[in-house]
Amino acid sequence: GCCSLAPVIMINGEAYGNLTPASAVKVIKDIRAKEEGAA
Repeated sequence: GCCSLAPVIMINGEAYGNLTPASAVKVIKDIRAKEEGAA
């Protein structure tokens, strides 16, 4: 159901779309930073 957002990744049930290699890395780094801050 996310074809219009391609390329897309789903992390923890949330879709991140219209990705480039750089934006995919940024999404992952942002999520990691949030998780480390919450721990």
